Amino acid sequence: MNKKMLMIIAVIAIVAVIAIAAAAAGGGNKASDNNEDEDITWTAENSTLKAVVNDVTDNSTEAAPVDIFFAADPGHHYVFVNVTLTNKGSSDGSAPALLWQLGTSDGQLNGITFMAENTMPSGIMGGATVSFVLPFEVADGATPTKLVYNGLSDLEITLT
Repeated sequence: MNKKMLMIIAVIAIVAVIAIAAAAAGGGNKASDNNEDEDITWTAENSTLKAVVNDVTDNSTEAAPVDIFFAADPGHHYVFVNVTLTNKGSSDGSAPALLWQLGTSDGQLNGITFMAENTMPSGIMGGATVSFVLPFEVADGATPTKLVYNGLSDLEITLT
């Protein structure tokens, strides 16, 4: 074998070892409820991201924490989810707003709405923690049950 072939094999072996180590060190998706000073937070994490839901604001009963650009459709209202996200890796990354969904008690997965402000940053530096608010338009009477992120590192946070 020539040097180039040996180098390719070495790189493949290193990548395989890193992938196996990441899976063994928590590649799964853990979720938990924490009760601190009677404020409930919900957490999920995997090998690359840690997400904490700090607050869920139902706009049908509470004031919106961000600007609302247009009224919700008839029979719907806004729900705002306050999230703190930590990039557990050393490389910069992102968690685009379009990849977040809110599951509700009526069985729907609601995508982010652009009828209200979202404060999701465009990027997250390696090792950094950011906080943001995600707006969702949901049917009246439906309550949030889970927050789902469907990106390279999927997360699901149960909110009940």
